[in-house]
Amino acid sequence: MKHTNPPKKLQDLNLMDRFLFSELIENAEAYKIILEIILEKEINFKGEPIAENEKRKELPGKIARLDVCAIGDDDRVYNAEVQKENENNMHKRMRYYGALMTSKLLPEGTIDYNKLSDLCMIVIAGFDMGGEGKYRYTVRRMYEGYPDKEVYDGEVILYLNTKGKDTAGVSNELIAMLEYFEETTDDKALSSGYDRIIRLNEIVASIKAIDEIGVKYMNAYEERMHDIQEAREQGEKTGEERGRTEGLEAGIAQGEASKALEMAKAMKVDNEPVEKIVKYTGLPKEKVELL
Repeated sequence: MKHTNPPKKLQDLNLMDRFLFSELIENAEAYKIILEIILEKEINFKGEPIAENEKRKELPGKIARLDVCAIGDDDRVYNAEVQKENENNMHKRMRYYGALMTSKLLPEGTIDYNKLSDLCMIVIAGFDMGGEGKYRYTVRRMYEGYPDKEVYDGEVILYLNTKGKDTAGVSNELIAMLEYFEETTDDKALSSGYDRIIRLNEIVASIKAIDEIGVKYMNAYEERMHDIQEAREQGEKTGEERGRTEGLEAGIAQGEASKALEMAKAMKVDNEPVEKIVKYTGLPKEKVELL
């Protein structure tokens, strides 16, 4: 398969690249550091983070790819992902992901919805979701007309902005970590001055040094290119079929129009009334009168 652009080297990836981020947070220590910096509280997990990297058809007509989930010792479920570009569908995408994950959280055979685990979904974005220059936006359901009255359903979405400007309400360590996500280098980690970010960088370096991860990265790239090529070929095939169909329909229509015109001319020669010619040919009255 020919590639117009070679992939970035694994060593050149930063944490805004989905592959590297997903590999990192499969490491419980790294995931814990990231969540604790974001949420500004201690997080302890029940077991290891759960990777959901494969494509799975969960709902009709939709392929979902969730990232890595972790369950806290308070039974809250954490899901985090990175998003480089604004595809202008994030709110509805999170609505869909939330529904997908919620459907898995209620124990089988249970109808007591109060047993549903709380869910915290985190998006680390390379753009400003709220448009206010903030580093962090928190999304919860509220009663309309009552901005201080929250509908507590156990779900919260956090949008983080790596390009924020307004430092109010966020820690300097969070800002430093978001900057490190954009520039994942030794120098950036060391210059942050934060031990947890330096430790995060050590884990990143160890991941990049694993040969199997390099192979996995190239396989993921090949699979992605194959999917793109397959989609392109399918699009071209659909376009060709549509073109043939439209051409055939246009030809039939043109032939029928020519027949109608010839019939109208013959009827006109026989001095048939205009109204009759219009009735039998389907031509506009104005066109018949000009013959």
